[in-house]
Amino acid sequence: MSRKIRFLVTYILLGGLLLAACAGPAGPEGPQGPQGPAGSQGSPGLPGADLTAEQTKALETAGNLAAIQFPALDEVRRGCPACHVLVDPETGKYTLPYEARERAEARGKEHPEVAPDGTSLAVNEEVRVTTCLQCHAPGTGDRAGKGVVAPLALRDIVHPAHMNSQYFKLHYGGNCFTCHNVNGQGDWELLTEKVDVNNKGVPNPDSLPIPGAVPIGSSEGAPSGTASRGGRLYDNWMTEAGVEVPASDQPLWATQTTNTRTGTDTWRCKECHGWDYLGAAGAYGSGSHFTGFVGVTGVASKTSDEIVEILSGGTDADHDFSTMGEAALADLATFLQTGLIDFTPLIDAETKSAVGGDAANGEELFATCASCHGADGRVLNFGNEEEPEYIATIALDNPWEFIHKVRSGQPGTAMPAAMDGDWSLEDLVDLLAYAQTLPVETP
Repeated sequence: MSRKIRFLVTYILLGGLLLAACAGPAGPEGPQGPQGPAGSQGSPGLPGADLTAEQTKALETAGNLAAIQFPALDEVRRGCPACHVLVDPETGKYTLPYEARERAEARGKEHPEVAPDGTSLAVNEEVRVTTCLQCHAPGTGDRAGKGVVAPLALRDIVHPAHMNSQYFKLHYGGNCFTCHNVNGQGDWELLTEKVDVNNKGVPNPDSLPIPGAVPIGSSEGAPSGTASRGGRLYDNWMTEAGVEVPASDQPLWATQTTNTRTGTDTWRCKECHGWDYLGAAGAYGSGSHFTGFVGVTGVASKTSDEIVEILSGGTDADHDFSTMGEAALADLATFLQTGLIDFTPLIDAETKSAVGGDAANGEELFATCASCHGADGRVLNFGNEEEPEYIATIALDNPWEFIHKVRSGQPGTAMPAAMDGDWSLEDLVDLLAYAQTLPVETP
């Protein structure tokens, strides 16, 4: 090594020692840098990245999410029809009937192909969520938490399917406001149509109130001013009118002791006056439903105003049903004035069988009912597991109730009413004859 090089090395070493001697104490340790990406999990039997099961699942979900092909949608997605559109005419993806069919098949069930109002539910049909709500609106009474005429309410199907879906939340950016709105009173509304919004997702102020926004739990859409609605009110006016159930028994209930029911039942018109409208002179003339009260056939000759006066306590303060509201009182009066029928030539009171019914024609008519009740009438159980109640159960045990509900529909639901169509009394008897052949045992 030359003299010059040795001098240079010595100089550098001395300079380093001098700097070390003059330097202050060491500063704090800097922040740790970001962790690098995890490697892929090793093959079985070989060292891997030690990923947990949750981490592995998250990686798989992210990979699937990136690979899945979703339909091309508008930039802003609010309202059910914004996402549930037809993009594949052969499979039906991703219409509401397609989703319904897919989920029913996953449970080993078959979804109806026709809605109660006659709307086709073929997988390639684009329908609004209001069609689904004909059956899947929230149930009340003994069907609380279930759809009105379906096994589940729509909320109990849609909420888990969306809010537990990474695709909905991550890919679509979905949240509660994708499907709902909150109105000026702070009440939630369901967006049944695609909503016109700006680039921030705020509804167009020129379109307020928001088109297609239906208040949650409302009875909006129930047809009014018809005898059929009056028939549903006669059945259960609290459910049909959407009003609060009275806390106490109906005041006149205390004047009898043979019918021991309490609460809501004591306010139902049918409980005092019977499904055959004859009261103590008819099918409720004996047994646990007997009250001794007269029927309602005598009011058919009165005017609507006179009937409303009776219903609202004008002639007897204890017979006051004005809680149901003026429109409901008018509809119930319309039914009592124009909708009552004579069951005597239709049903054999001793055997409860349909008189002269054509079961073959009844089977053809039942195709409409089967869309909700199933081909054998056992999709919907109106009772419970211990004491099931199906269409045939009602047809056999209380044929008057069966015909009343077929004529008027089920309170609080979109069940079609035969009296609003072109069904004759002979058709009703034929349907009863067929319904009485269906099974009553639990499948």
